[in-house]
Amino acid sequence: MGVASHLHGTEYVLALCHSREDGKLLVYMRLIVTFLLLSLFLLGSFFIFEALPKSLKVTENIEREIIIGENKFIVDVADTSALQTKGLSGRKNLGENTGMLFIFDKPSMPGFWMKDMNFSIDIIWISRDGVAGFTENMQPDNSPNRRLYYPPTPVDSVLEVSAGTVLSHNIKIGDYVKR
Repeated sequence: MGVASHLHGTEYVLALCHSREDGKLLVYMRLIVTFLLLSLFLLGSFFIFEALPKSLKVTENIEREIIIGENKFIVDVADTSALQTKGLSGRKNLGENTGMLFIFDKPSMPGFWMKDMNFSIDIIWISRDGVAGFTENMQPDNSPNRRLYYPPTPVDSVLEVSAGTVLSHNIKIGDYVKR
């Protein structure tokens, strides 16, 4: 140990490397330690994310097809609290025969608002395999006392579509819904 015997930890390594005039060893050691720490951080982050309840995870919407009566819609699925809270807010518009399907774990009476919306919509309230009701031509509303819209009965899913869709597609209460 010679000259470096009174040194501790990193000082010893530095003295050792300097005494050998081999700085490469120190560079490699730093790279290995950095790689190990980064690997542990990423692995820990993965396990923390996986441990979060599904309702708190913000993920991309999943596209799905839904049929109401004779009408087919391609919809984004909102099945987490985060996706349901965001809804269609901030979107510029909806294409024809497209929408957003909100799926709930059990039948409930969810309230819907028109916060940060840029266009009007129709809401189709769905219970089990049928249309339980609808609310037509809901207008964007950013007032502090914004209105909340509720289904007529408990529902397990809700479909938001462009305003006028219920009328133009002749959707009626009781129409069969295939998800």
